[in-house]
Amino acid sequence: MRATSLRLVVQEAMMRPMSLGLVVLVALLLGAAQGPLYAGSSAATPAAPLVFGDLDCGGSLGIGDAQKLARSLIGLAVTQGEGCPVIGEPVSIGGVERLWGDVDCGGSLGIGDAQKLARSLIGLQVTQGAGCPAIGAPVEVGPPAPLSPQALAVRLYAATDNEARYQALLRVMGMLRIGVYTAEGGEVQQGAERGPGDFYLYDFELRMMAASLGRGDNSWGVQQIADTLDQVGFREDGQPFTGDDLNRILHDATNDSLATPEEASSLLPLLVRELGLRHEPPYDLADDLEVNEAKFDGLQMTLILVGLTLPVIADEGPLDTPASRLVANSNGILTAQPVRLAATCSDFKGEGQELWPATKFFLTAVSVVSAIGKGVTGFIDIGHGSVLAFSVQVKAIEDDSEGSTHYDHGPEDPGRLLRFRIEVRMLDDLGETLVDCGWLATADFPPQGPISGVRVQFNPFASGLEGHGTLDCAGLLCSRMTDLNGIATLTFDPKSETAPYGQGIEAESTGSLEAIAWYQSRFRNLFGTLAQFVTPKADVFAWAVRHHGCAFDLGLPPGAASDLAAAAPTASLAAGATTNLQLPCAYEGTVSGTHVQRYVGGNVTHTITASDLRFELRQPVFEAGPIYDLVRGNLTVQASGTVGDCTISGGSSIPEPIFDGVHYFGGNIFVDAQTSQYRATGGMFDRERHEVSCGVNTRSYDAWWLHTTNGVSSDRPFMGGALEGSFDWSMGDPWYQRGHYQWSLHPAECQPSPAPVCQ
Repeated sequence: MRATSLRLVVQEAMMRPMSLGLVVLVALLLGAAQGPLYAGSSAATPAAPLVFGDLDCGGSLGIGDAQKLARSLIGLAVTQGEGCPVIGEPVSIGGVERLWGDVDCGGSLGIGDAQKLARSLIGLQVTQGAGCPAIGAPVEVGPPAPLSPQALAVRLYAATDNEARYQALLRVMGMLRIGVYTAEGGEVQQGAERGPGDFYLYDFELRMMAASLGRGDNSWGVQQIADTLDQVGFREDGQPFTGDDLNRILHDATNDSLATPEEASSLLPLLVRELGLRHEPPYDLADDLEVNEAKFDGLQMTLILVGLTLPVIADEGPLDTPASRLVANSNGILTAQPVRLAATCSDFKGEGQELWPATKFFLTAVSVVSAIGKGVTGFIDIGHGSVLAFSVQVKAIEDDSEGSTHYDHGPEDPGRLLRFRIEVRMLDDLGETLVDCGWLATADFPPQGPISGVRVQFNPFASGLEGHGTLDCAGLLCSRMTDLNGIATLTFDPKSETAPYGQGIEAESTGSLEAIAWYQSRFRNLFGTLAQFVTPKADVFAWAVRHHGCAFDLGLPPGAASDLAAAAPTASLAAGATTNLQLPCAYEGTVSGTHVQRYVGGNVTHTITASDLRFELRQPVFEAGPIYDLVRGNLTVQASGTVGDCTISGGSSIPEPIFDGVHYFGGNIFVDAQTSQYRATGGMFDRERHEVSCGVNTRSYDAWWLHTTNGVSSDRPFMGGALEGSFDWSMGDPWYQRGHYQWSLHPAECQPSPAPVCQ
């Protein structure tokens, strides 16, 4: 495959009008394919200073330097003088860090560097970056100075393409003493690993990470990472390792590192923090963040995992041979494959570097969880197992109409089927996909494009959808396999209404349907089903099913129906001889109230206003009658009062019903048609700062904003018309909390026949 690619490059160059520079380029490429034109002296000792562009440190510039750069770009071996920097290695040139071989100082190596080197040899002009040494000029060359976490983050975010990101990631791994190898076992850079049964990464893993960073994928949270560490037994005391545990570790370790930035153990936490500061939106791990408030990119997730586990691997490892237990832990999803190191594999052995130091993440974890497990195999597994998630995309495919349907109106008017489709796709081209050597030997990665044969598990039973029709799956594991186009499809057939069809108020039931792709179970490998707990690949469909009906017997005495209809203009009698009432499709109106909290030394009053409210009829969820859900509204809360010497003031506003983990604003009206009563409830909490007390922001506030009864029973009379009233309550004797609520909610108008639909 490499020779074919080289021939294509040469053919493309030869089809163009050839400048002298291109002639030289073709010549050096042909030389790279067939053999060296100039080998240089492998015994030469690099001079001090060296010559800029003398890539083999032979003492002078020659066409062999350009040829060796071209050879290195396509993976062929080159000879260099003793002690000469490896082509592509970061070095200090004149006190500035550059890549050895980057003769135009563009930040990465390419065939353009080889061409410019060749052009300079025949006296043609070349372009270079600002401050770049002239090709052929003497330069002082030395090892690059260690980069600060800020400089590493800047380099990653300044990278303009995946190759530059890959080079930056190599530098990060080098500073952390993490070795990098090819799938064939070739050394890219050595680290602290002691053999194939130790921790290191593959170059294709870094390229997947680079591509993910380029896409701006920041989708992993604290809880996901904690769940995976818990799965592999991060705590040795049998207690669960929780998201709160990890959140505390990240916060405390970051602040400890900020206090001691010069310590080696601070590098990794500070780099994770610096990357977060450059996200959109940015966040600071030194702040008191809620669990999952921070979203991590692939590099951050990997750094957190290795920062918490590498010290254990250093103490307990290495294993004699790769011994992944992912198959045993996959509940039968994976099948075992033979693991045999090929004879051509390298030793995967570093040069006796000091082992990975304990990071502040690990040192803080020891104080939080007291006893950390010794599961070396599991810790290495998750370090590798999470990487495939960087390149796999799981996406719901839907058009404007797929998520909505109506019950059947008989054989002549069946309800439309809903088809929920999930696509699983490999985003990146990794080239050779089969790993020959090391921990992931026999791992077979998919080519770029759709991935067939992936099991996608739908979860309709948690969404309420199954109550409205039938699904073409059975059992609790409602799953489908992706086809040749990488798509798995679940079909829903809505139920039929009772004749006569289309009568009554039309109600709509809505919900969401989640689908999870077991994407790592597709591959012939020992790779990473466990990692799916930290990198789950799922998507969510919104669905809506409309249906007519909603007539309930209100238990009214004879003759009361006409009085009720007169009192409720939008209500109408249902067909038939019984005194039934068609309920309004919605209630609209306002609620206001106060909530007072008494403290020693004063009181704080929260004034609550809820406006533009709309409660819509959903479906009968209990035998007594229906429920109306809040679907629209605005809520404001204003605080005032004094406690001792402190003055409390401020407020917050939630513009619509929501439950996102930071805000909650919701409510319901429950109708008991058997006893002609109703009750209504509404609650809110706001975890954003919105009140100030003695100059300090208050983190959260929880309260009722609607309350019509002391208990769970319905005790407000329901006659089908407006819902109006007030309610007072207090807690404690003497009281320490009390509240007052008043509401005014009116039936909403509906569109006329032939198909009544709520506006």
